[in-house]
Amino acid sequence: MLDNVAIFVQLLPMLIVLTALPRRVSTAALFTAYAFLFSFIEDCVSWWLSRHGAPNLWFLHLAMPVFPALLIWSLSLWQRSEVSRLAFRVTIPLFVITWAALLLWVEPLGAFSFVGGPIRSVLLVTLTCYTLVTNARQSMSPVWRADWFWITTGILLSFSSRVIRTPLSASLVDSARAELIRMDVIFNAIDVIATLLVSWGVYCAKRESASGGFSSLPSRWRVSSPPRS
Repeated sequence: MLDNVAIFVQLLPMLIVLTALPRRVSTAALFTAYAFLFSFIEDCVSWWLSRHGAPNLWFLHLAMPVFPALLIWSLSLWQRSEVSRLAFRVTIPLFVITWAALLLWVEPLGAFSFVGGPIRSVLLVTLTCYTLVTNARQSMSPVWRADWFWITTGILLSFSSRVIRTPLSASLVDSARAELIRMDVIFNAIDVIATLLVSWGVYCAKRESASGGFSSLPSRWRVSSPPRS
């Protein structure tokens, strides 16, 4: 039951974006909504494959770079300097290259991701923590009014748990099914809470757009669309 809730709640950020039309939420919040929409589709395809008795780990391996790439792009839009923004975006192709190398030489498609999954989680936790701390330290408005505060908090909660989730799942799948089921309940509950926090952040972006908005970033760093290359 809770696993289904964890899947379908991922639609909430995009539903909030759609209810904001014809106004636009911030581009960062929009990319966050895209990321969770993709994660929902990924989970649905994985469930469908499993439901029909087909292996699904290969699909999870191939889909792995998309979700973090969308989130990192979103995080880059909240950076307070061009150098930081560029550094964040450079991590996207670097992660894709690392993922491809692991897929070719280290991790078989039919097994859990012992390396790529934890690397993805550690990368997102690091970048999200940096974004949260730097923005909070320089915020000119109450942080609880800002979309980035709730979205980064939700991402941190989710991916801090995922650092250990994949290795634990892989180690328990053949030897301790009961413990694996109990562990999944806990992690699914964490994911639901995290997605609700992210959704509230997207709602804050919608509310800001509707009111003509404030921003916790100084005006020189306010971003409504990605900078031109």
